[in-house]
Amino acid sequence: NCASVDAEVADLRWCDTLIFVYPTWWYGLPAMLKGWLDRVMLPDVAFHMPDESHPGIRPGLRHISRLGIFTTCGASWLMTQVIGAPGKRTLSRGVGLLCKPGKRTAFAAHYKMDASTPESRTRHLARVARQMDKLIGQRVPVPLPEPPQGAVAAE
Repeated sequence: NCASVDAEVADLRWCDTLIFVYPTWWYGLPAMLKGWLDRVMLPDVAFHMPDESHPGIRPGLRHISRLGIFTTCGASWLMTQVIGAPGKRTLSRGVGLLCKPGKRTAFAAHYKMDASTPESRTRHLARVARQMDKLIGQRVPVPLPEPPQGAVAAE
């Protein structure tokens, strides 16, 4: 049932790029993002259930050719790897398998966020910018330019 998420489903069907920006909580996705995935990644939207002519689940997001995943983590890189990076895996493997084969993927994480410094955050933002450049195939200006005077800012 798409009725309660019509706008999100329409956006998902329209876009060719998905970008997730989120904080990692307990090595995984925050509840609001997990809830969004549960509500919007529906059968006949994100995937197609098996039927008589197709024995397995089929991807429904083959129009999405780029997937960006950007996060912050309280844990270190090593500890995140020991646990298995479930948040990254959910998006890169779970959502990624529903997208176009051969899609471009970008990932950047700021680890040990509790001990972050202005310098570490600056390095992380530069890493995000480089990954975005690769993802979209052109340079993203950093910092982003200010909107023209009189322009209405997006909410």
